[in-house]
Amino acid sequence: LSRKDLDLLYKLNDAFNKEIIQETISNVHNRIKEILDNESEYFHVLVYFKPKKYENNKTIFRPLHTASLIDQIAMIAMLQILVYDIDPSNGRLLPSELSHLIPSNFYGNRISYNGTELFKPWQEQYHEYTSTANDRLSSYCETSEYKYEVSLDLTNFFPSINPQIIYNFISSHLPLRLKEEDLHILKTTLKKLLIFNLCELTPIELTWYLHKEKKDIENSDKYVYAKGLPQGLPHTYFL
Repeated sequence: LSRKDLDLLYKLNDAFNKEIIQETISNVHNRIKEILDNESEYFHVLVYFKPKKYENNKTIFRPLHTASLIDQIAMIAMLQILVYDIDPSNGRLLPSELSHLIPSNFYGNRISYNGTELFKPWQEQYHEYTSTANDRLSSYCETSEYKYEVSLDLTNFFPSINPQIIYNFISSHLPLRLKEEDLHILKTTLKKLLIFNLCELTPIELTWYLHKEKKDIENSDKYVYAKGLPQGLPHTYFL
């Protein structure tokens, strides 16, 4: 975050600073309206590069994305209508039909329904995963049920995701009971959470971002949208 956004974030931590909170809510509301009402308007993302490994005499970077604080809050607010249903009797947050698609044995970032955080704490998820994995490994060793353990890692996972495939899949699983107008808003919301304007990158940064050699990049001006799903934004882990 920029220094200005960090200052705002610190101020928002004060629950009694009603003026700043109301002003921020208004700014987020206006930003969401701008995004949804303007077909050509998308969230703008910045990129910073985290060294990942050293290979073939060069450093391989992991592109991580960020956005302004107002935009990040707007993204989370827009995601909420996709992942939550509300119990009309008591106002409690419930998993939406879309959230129910996540398998019960998935140990990654799972949506939280306590209203205070977007995802369940990663430490709890990782502890549950390692406990289950260790228990099963011990069991398999005793029973000789399996001979091998396979460990897989997906290369450049986030950049390899095609947003169109995600859009088509989620769109096909939206509730059929929705009115046409509501369905249109949900699909527009989904689209604006999948496609992002990319900040201008230097030629060398573009090679890091695309994992290509400079000679293989035809025209740097055509890269105006983020590649795949932008890792680092608050909502892309769910998508």
